[in-house]
Amino acid sequence: SPAGPKLGDLTGATFDGSLIWSPTRLTRVTLTAKTAFEPTTLAGSPGSIARTVGVTVNQQFGRQMAAEAGLSATDRRYQGLPLEERSTTAKAGLTWSFNPNVQAFLRTQYDRFHSTTAGADYDVGTVTIGLRLQK
Repeated sequence: SPAGPKLGDLTGATFDGSLIWSPTRLTRVTLTAKTAFEPTTLAGSPGSIARTVGVTVNQQFGRQMAAEAGLSATDRRYQGLPLEERSTTAKAGLTWSFNPNVQAFLRTQYDRFHSTTAGADYDVGTVTIGLRLQK
C-alpha cells in the first residue's frame, strides 16, 4: 500500500505467463502475457498497471546461425489520473555461434510510444552489434 495518505490503493489482477509451441525441432514460437504494478512519481497517483502481450519466433539454422523476430504491445493506465500510455515494440536479430563460448550478434528494435499527454509521443530505432564471450 502507498505510504502517502493522499494516494489511493493500487489494485488489480496480475498474471505472468507464456505458451511455447515448437512446430519443428528448429522453430519455437513463444506467446507471452504479463501484468505488472509500476510505481510512479506523478502527483496524485500511486502508480500504474501495465499489461503486456507479445509473440516471438526463434528459428535455428543449423548449429551456428539463429534468427529471432518479435512483436509486443504494452498498455499502461495510471490510477488516480486520466493518463494512459501505449507502446509497441518490433524486434529482429541474428546470432552466429563460432563455438559454444563465442557468439556474434546483430539486433534491431523499433519502439513506438503514445501517451494521452500532449507532445509525449515518440519513435525510436536501435541497432546493436555485439560479441559475446562466455565460459
